[in-house]
Amino acid sequence: DIKEYANDDYELTGVGALFGTVTYTSTNVQGSIGSAAADGNEATDNGGYTVQNLNFSGCNISLTYTDASGYASGSSDAEVGAGLLAGTTANNNSLADYGKYHAVTLSNCKVNGSAGVSSVGGLLGSSGYGSRKTDKDTGMVNKTGRQPSPVKLYDCFYSNMEISGVQNVGGFVGKLSSGSQGGVWTTNDMDIAKDSKITATGVNARTGGVLGVNGDMFCVNVDPATKEMNANGIAKISDVNLTATSSEGVGGLIGKVENSVYAHGLCVLGLGSSAQTPSFDAGGSSFVGGLVGRITGGDSYKFDNCTVKNIALKAKNCTGGVAGSLYVSSKQLTCNQVEVRGVTFGGDYSGGIFGNLDYRVSGPSNVVVNDSAIAGNTFAKPHSAGISGDGKGIFRLANVLIDSN
Repeated sequence: DIKEYANDDYELTGVGALFGTVTYTSTNVQGSIGSAAADGNEATDNGGYTVQNLNFSGCNISLTYTDASGYASGSSDAEVGAGLLAGTTANNNSLADYGKYHAVTLSNCKVNGSAGVSSVGGLLGSSGYGSRKTDKDTGMVNKTGRQPSPVKLYDCFYSNMEISGVQNVGGFVGKLSSGSQGGVWTTNDMDIAKDSKITATGVNARTGGVLGVNGDMFCVNVDPATKEMNANGIAKISDVNLTATSSEGVGGLIGKVENSVYAHGLCVLGLGSSAQTPSFDAGGSSFVGGLVGRITGGDSYKFDNCTVKNIALKAKNCTGGVAGSLYVSSKQLTCNQVEVRGVTFGGDYSGGIFGNLDYRVSGPSNVVVNDSAIAGNTFAKPHSAGISGDGKGIFRLANVLIDSN
């Protein structure tokens, strides 16, 4: 349980079970990581992975900001984080081919950031916000230097986790900076998240099963370069409960989307009885989605062969099977072979695909839905419908089943 005094001279950058802050590589350890892996290039050394075959089990870490009298305080640096591997990253230069994690498992752990700790994740609190002055200087960390630090997860998994923080909270990472791509790839059908609780307690929180917020493109089983499927497995998020007391986005994959998302073979579901249905809960606020909470940035959002099943979406307004809300102009949301079934939509302006397209956007977005089913769901509030509760865009639908809702 680490206590950090707000605005002191030490200026803590992060807290983790292994490291406070991580740097992917330097000339002092050249060759320890080697070339990129799992993206079509030949790998060298450590399989081309930054981290692989690492297991965290039964770890409990906590970070709290305090004032000069030792009482919990909300005053803090927004980029300070907490995670099992590390609280944050700080590279010397852009390392776009690094940040690859293979077979990392997190189980039966608690990660907590309170009273001003903005970014908390099971693996990393935040990534891509810090930098080092030089690759040899171990003492000079600039918390806002913004050197890219991708987080690419290959066959990684968490279960029985309790993760809580203030604003950006995710199952693996709380917050990914712009310039730091992220993604999940599964070589076989597998759980990537199971039986866990993720909670955000601050104002305008972003809460997700994998990420709290993505500042750069995020992919699931999709090649970032071609935007086509490049992994054959199904990535499953099962029986994970997400809660935010004040929401800027709650989603099974990502809470708040600030850049493009491409997903293939993603399944978010509840496996237990109806009395144990997992919930994504925004409290008295809005923007809850089965896959993503609120979309505010990026150019394209494509979901292929994705399933949302047997979960409860709770909010005052704007719940959607795929996305809670679109707050973007002249972009495109595409759903191919998407199934939304057995979902309870608890807010006004709810839809089987998305809740609403915000009226404040300057231009309509395209919504394309093909070969999909929205069936056997419950819409509990007014202004709700099979596709969208409130749609101000261009809709193109083909072979879409809307039944028994």
